[in-house]
Amino acid sequence: MTAFLRNLLTASLHGSVVILAVLLIRLLLWKTPKKYICLLWLLAGIRLLLPIEIRSDLSLQPRLNIPLANASAARWAGAISLIWAVIALCFGIYSLISYLKLKNQVREAVKIRGGWECDRIETAFILGFMKPKIYIPTGLDGQSRRDILAHERTHLDKGDHWIKMIGFLALALHWFNPLVWIAYILLCKDIEMACDERVIRFMELDERKAYSTALLRCSSRSAHFAACPVAFGEVSVKRRILSILNYKKPSFWLSLLGVLAFFFVAICLLTTPPASDRPTPEQAVQKAEIERCRQDLEARLTGEELYAQMYGTDSNGSVRWNVTLLRQGADSMWKLNANTSEPTDGEMIRGGKHYAWYSGSWMETESAESRLDTWLRLLSWSADTAQFVSDTPTDSGRELVFTSTWE
Repeated sequence: MTAFLRNLLTASLHGSVVILAVLLIRLLLWKTPKKYICLLWLLAGIRLLLPIEIRSDLSLQPRLNIPLANASAARWAGAISLIWAVIALCFGIYSLISYLKLKNQVREAVKIRGGWECDRIETAFILGFMKPKIYIPTGLDGQSRRDILAHERTHLDKGDHWIKMIGFLALALHWFNPLVWIAYILLCKDIEMACDERVIRFMELDERKAYSTALLRCSSRSAHFAACPVAFGEVSVKRRILSILNYKKPSFWLSLLGVLAFFFVAICLLTTPPASDRPTPEQAVQKAEIERCRQDLEARLTGEELYAQMYGTDSNGSVRWNVTLLRQGADSMWKLNANTSEPTDGEMIRGGKHYAWYSGSWMETESAESRLDTWLRLLSWSADTAQFVSDTPTDSGRELVFTSTWE
């Protein structure tokens, strides 16, 4: 597959691990304040959208090895990318249409203290981002109006509209992942319940009953509210009312568990493990075979030559590995970037990563920099043809291209 699809799938798989962890935490710590669960959902969204990998030895994420597409599958990668882009674009179009529809409904809204009142809507919601506004339906009594405005104002104070947008953006990009759909649905519910908890935390039972009545009156006018990513509506009201009436202030220990769960996910699941310091046995060419070539290679490095190279071939004559030695002085910085001009098959080490063997250990050399006072030996394998600097073995037309620059 293309590098873009590979990165997207990698992010989706790592994000799925976070989602599964949040689902488990949500189940086990069901009495924990919902604000911590919302923060965990936020971490899941960030992981799905994160364009880079944060390496950590504490990461519990699995090491993924998704290979690039071979030549026969490369043509399918373009079609898959197009399908993904079209569906992702549909999410954007849906978001825009939903926004314009709601904007049209509230165009005649009347300004009131704390928000806007409109007779063309059936439930309260927040619309907009840079200058979000609270809209409530007409006909609410004084207490219900105050309770609903307090609820919507709490959403704004907590920045819930931004959290929901992050969730929707993750859904638009990872629409093919069913776990992301589950996460987005639960996020919307947990955001509302977290908001309720914050509003009622100092209320007595009678006040909570009045607040529940306000929610019921505001939502019972409509059985459906468009799931617009740029608006908040009242969802899952019946379940929320039960939680409101049975609300008990969470203990210190429950809150502490929520905090610990947040840091656990942030440290162990938002990150990815560092690259392995040596390749797997099936990917690696044995060090003994490299050392067997070492004397001959070093003998070829005379005068001002900067590199020497030797190739190993299989029974068909295809290049399966190559070893390169680079001459490098103490004051020189060698920057090595490795990439493929044409994707190789799945046998290629770690889906396109390459390693150098020096000082008794493996070093990943893809976009790596090192300052050495000795030879730098570069090993690559599982390419039908290999090239370094100006030496290009020819075989089936597929190349593994290494580019290098002096700094």
